Amino acid sequence: MEKVAKMEYLGTTMNVNGKIDTEINNRVQKANQFYYQVNQTIAGKKEINNHNRMRIYKIVISSHYTMAQKGERC
Repeated sequence: MEKVAKMEYLGTTMNVNGKIDTEINNRVQKANQFYYQVNQTIAGKKEINNHNRMRIYKIVISSHYTMAQKGERC
């Protein structure tokens, strides 16, 4: 077997030393990317009130989460 410093297994990055800093950074980066993508749509418009904005976020996030659970590309 080849020894490696880090590897990705089932979407989780594992380090040889067992630390999860890289995994946390990756997840934060992906969450930021997703947030800014959603904000560039209608949800980011200032004319939309907070109630409707939250409804949009819930719909988008729940569909994104469901697709990710099924292994589909978002």
